[in-house]
Amino acid sequence: GLSQALMLIEKKGGKTYDTSLALKVAHFASRWLEELDKIDALHQSILHADIQHKDKDTENELDNIVTLFSDYAALKQPEMINISRQAASYAAQISHCLGLDHHKLIRTVRAAKLHRLGFVTVPNSALGKQFMNENLRLASYWTERILSRSPILVQESSIASMAFERLDGSGHYRGLTASSIPIEARVLQVSIILAEYSSLSQLSVKHKEGMLALVSKLANSHSFDVSVLDAAAAVLKGELLTNRTSIELTSREKEVLQCITK
Repeated sequence: GLSQALMLIEKKGGKTYDTSLALKVAHFASRWLEELDKIDALHQSILHADIQHKDKDTENELDNIVTLFSDYAALKQPEMINISRQAASYAAQISHCLGLDHHKLIRTVRAAKLHRLGFVTVPNSALGKQFMNENLRLASYWTERILSRSPILVQESSIASMAFERLDGSGHYRGLTASSIPIEARVLQVSIILAEYSSLSQLSVKHKEGMLALVSKLANSHSFDVSVLDAAAAVLKGELLTNRTSIELTSREKEVLQCITK
């Protein structure tokens, strides 16, 4: 029943589900369910899906929508639910370390949360494979197709679709090379790999050393942006790049960092 479902959501808040969204569901669930009996839910969803004007409130609303998309994508692979959020956290820190402007930072963080959305189209049998196949290669294509229906996320859509591209052209799904990959996507690519590695073991000194060794290995592959890898190493060491120490987080950036690290 509803009470049992709400208890489960509350129990998993901060673990499986975003804490703030879990609290909202617990508070509004009864009212929402009553309203669903009185309206055409599909019509209303389409009617209000597109946010026409951006301000602080709508930006916060958009962040909530992005998080919901991320959680929806993770339903396909529950064990991957923290990958997108961890990637978003790394993306925010690396972007700040590089001195990217506020808008690029926000776009990169949202793209990190959204980059696995296309995996909802991949058959379960393909997800379990240990090797790359056409279904997995096209996941980023479907991420872009799904997000392209929302004009307000068009930039995030483009970045998210490049999640698995590589500067040397060895990535997918387009096989893009360095000249076609913007800095936001370069940050995203490294952030995803760090997040995937982080999911394999608990945070420890040995884990930190392993991640720094991974960054060094990525630098030798020539598939990733060296400046992004330098920033990633600085983040892992708890440092800032010396030529970026004067950069301060804006209040909005601080809000984003607080939200994505919950």
